[in-house]
Amino acid sequence: MKKKFLLLAVTVTFIFTSCVSTPSTKKEENNEYDDLFLAQEEIVEESKIEYKQGNNKKKFFTRIDKQRPIIGFEGDCGTVYFECDTGAPYSYITKSGLKKGFNNYSQIEKQLLAGYKKYLIEEEKENLESISAEKLKERYYKDSNKRNGYCSLSFCFVENNMKYNIKNILYIPQENSNNKIDGMLGQDFFEQYKNVSFDYKNGYVIF
Repeated sequence: MKKKFLLLAVTVTFIFTSCVSTPSTKKEENNEYDDLFLAQEEIVEESKIEYKQGNNKKKFFTRIDKQRPIIGFEGDCGTVYFECDTGAPYSYITKSGLKKGFNNYSQIEKQLLAGYKKYLIEEEKENLESISAEKLKERYYKDSNKRNGYCSLSFCFVENNMKYNIKNILYIPQENSNNKIDGMLGQDFFEQYKNVSFDYKNGYVIF
């Protein structure tokens, strides 16, 4: 689906008013902050229990040039390595990652090509009745400007009875310049968990 961004210029007028907090108001505010602090303490304690159980933690390593954690998932044809970037809004995977992760890559590729063709017909209003499968495939891998508009996948890795769902991950046709990295996990992956912690001392990410 073609994405369009509209920039809106909004003029906002701020009205400043002076106010004096009464003792009762301050007391209510302090109680609110205390409740929030206690709730955060409960989350921390719960995370400690989950970490000690060891059922939801995964080993990671870091590269020298970048200190972002890298975790690997065992796929059908090899280990798929994802760089973790909690500041990135979206996750993505490369062609090499799909090939290592799934032995039915040819079927996945057919689905991607079908989605690409549908995108060009419906959104770009192109007439592609006479285009061959090879020409469509060739154009697909050269077309990098619109790749985020039509390529998204969902799949799941299962390890030690733990399921790692990767939803709506973008597919990048181009190979990553660093052959050790097959993709990146962003906010859309991590937000499915209540807590995510990175233990840099021991090299674990705790879901």
